[in-house]
Amino acid sequence: MYPDLSYLFHDLLGTAPDNWTSIFKTFGFMLVLALMSCGILLKSELKRLESGGLIKPLKITVIKSDKTSLQDIIMNAILSCF
Repeated sequence: MYPDLSYLFHDLLGTAPDNWTSIFKTFGFMLVLALMSCGILLKSELKRLESGGLIKPLKITVIKSDKTSLQDIIMNAILSCF
């Protein structure tokens, strides 16, 4: 595992380690890649199971409201604090 890009470039290109590219850390980037690939695989697996008939699709009707009440805003503000 490479802690930052300078070690990756050191192995691939032979540059000196701990240069200006050491400010770019790779842990967060690898974490994002893992989560994105997990989401893509989960979506494809659910589509496969749905097309095979093992799970049934669910139809949901969404009702959109043009007006947000003051009570909704206050409740969301209170619940978001916790």
